[in-house]
Amino acid sequence: MEKQTADGPTMESMPDGGSRMAVGVLDLPAGRYCDLVVTGTVTGRGDVQADRVKVVGTLSVEGSLEARALHVVGPCKLARDGCGGDWELVGPLSAQGNLRVERLSLCGRLTVTGEVVSQDLDIELRGPSRVAALRGGRVKVKPRDLLRGFFGRNRGRLEARVVEGEDVHLEGVVAEEVRGRRIRLGPGCVVGRVEYSETLSVDPGAEVREKIRKDSPAHA
Repeated sequence: MEKQTADGPTMESMPDGGSRMAVGVLDLPAGRYCDLVVTGTVTGRGDVQADRVKVVGTLSVEGSLEARALHVVGPCKLARDGCGGDWELVGPLSAQGNLRVERLSLCGRLTVTGEVVSQDLDIELRGPSRVAALRGGRVKVKPRDLLRGFFGRNRGRLEARVVEGEDVHLEGVVAEEVRGRRIRLGPGCVVGRVEYSETLSVDPGAEVREKIRKDSPAHA
């Protein structure tokens, strides 16, 4: 295994591992890769960078993950940050850091200690979720419809300090503050303060303590 500094290895110092395809268990050294295609369990031993990642099973990275395209069916766990382009996941996603991708489509539980930043966020919640902040252009968060019939009020819910975007559509979100141009708050939302510049729609099943209309879009 590559020796790491306290901050982890830099991408420039990592070996180029080419492409990897595996069925079963893959123990992946830190480094740069073209394609990673795995059916089973893959563990990245440090920071991993790849063009395309496709995993049906479990993905665990003991460091940061940078992937231009990511598709995971199953749990995905990052010990540090995640960044990249188009990420699509079905299953729980957790990161001990920030998550910055161009597009994030998630159907599952979301647990991120830092911020989730993306131009296009589409999250269907499966179970309790928590992030420090959600920031993007289009931000859509709602519990997965299937859970409504089976679990009623125990369906997925997301807690965040701040949610911010241009177009924001939320259901089942508990937040201290929501900011944006056009905001729609659906059933199950509990928000301390809403700042909007164009439109605000609040469902009867949502609770908002303070509403503020701004003359221009709010910024972080």
